[in-house]
Amino acid sequence: MNFSDKVLAAAQKIKAFGKKIAAPDLAVVLGSGLAEPFHKLKCFWRLPYAKIPGFHAAGVGGHKGELACVEWRNRRALLFFGRVHYYEGYSMEEVIFPVECMAALNIKAVALLSAVGAVNGQYRPGDVVILQDHINLMGANPLRKAGANKDPMEFLSLNDCYSPRLQRVLARCAQAEKIRAHSGIYLALSGPTYETPAEIKAFRAFGADVVGMSMVPEALGARRRGMEVAGLALVTNLAAGLDSVPPAHKEVLEQAALSGQKVFDLLDRAITEF
Repeated sequence: MNFSDKVLAAAQKIKAFGKKIAAPDLAVVLGSGLAEPFHKLKCFWRLPYAKIPGFHAAGVGGHKGELACVEWRNRRALLFFGRVHYYEGYSMEEVIFPVECMAALNIKAVALLSAVGAVNGQYRPGDVVILQDHINLMGANPLRKAGANKDPMEFLSLNDCYSPRLQRVLARCAQAEKIRAHSGIYLALSGPTYETPAEIKAFRAFGADVVGMSMVPEALGARRRGMEVAGLALVTNLAAGLDSVPPAHKEVLEQAALSGQKVFDLLDRAITEF
């Protein structure tokens, strides 16, 4: 079965599972440790990734590996509880597979969430970052595979990869919720190692504000399919060299548990404008 057929099979499985309710037009991908506040939403159905053709069970702590359809302020939304990562050994094609399914399900907008390390010295754990742009140093691009799949080769403009409209909505809602939020640049690396202090110094010179190991492939895949993309990150730790304590995934999950409600509250206020 080729890639397109796998996407179609997964979309059909999801449609069949939720055929008795209105189709969702919004998706949210939840990053490390950010899921808990979203469980309060009214849920119509849940489906483990392992039961969806082409999906993979999440293998990293803080990623449950489950798809849910919820009611959110009179809208239907798909919540992706976790993601798979390039550093886990998956291909870029596999990493963006859920995004391809979103497109097949006619999703119009997607909010990508993640936990990040702060490169900007003014950022602190618990701050929220509304992505303005990104720097891709992952060493791979998920759209490269399109040629091998016999799709026409395309050179996608990324001038507005992260929707300026949604950036304004989120900034306004953060102010209304009194949430400390920044407009920032996300630098993506392949992982799984954390960065060295020397790398963080270099990244700061590049103009990066935060650093992480996800989001960018999904954003590229979503933009190729015409979706409006919002990127929202929670600072869970200071990057290497900015703190006496080296970064650790346990710290990321602990901070996400403490501050994840802010991310939910911000989206909850903004969701009707997505």
